[in-house]
Amino acid sequence: MTGNSPESPLTDIDRPAEKNSQNPQVILLVEDNPEVLRFIAEKLGRHYNVVTASDGAEALEIITDSTTHIDMVVTDLMMPRMDGMELTRAIRDKIEV
Repeated sequence: MTGNSPESPLTDIDRPAEKNSQNPQVILLVEDNPEVLRFIAEKLGRHYNVVTASDGAEALEIITDSTTHIDMVVTDLMMPRMDGMELTRAIRDKIEV
């Protein structure tokens, strides 16, 4: 991940995934709490490539971007703008799984 310093929020949609050269799978991690997001991303980043989003709306933008390949989504349920349940419904409506 880029922008991991405490003063820089993890909200930039164009940031690259946390690189894990041993596993090409990409996890989209969706969490509105920056500290929790950073902690989980660091742990998952040891085994997977991680892309982050701060809410469901941002996550849906990433998922529907044709240049981004996501293997799995891990999401918080309670978030602003679009919560995890709304995100799940939107994914099911927009994407064939």
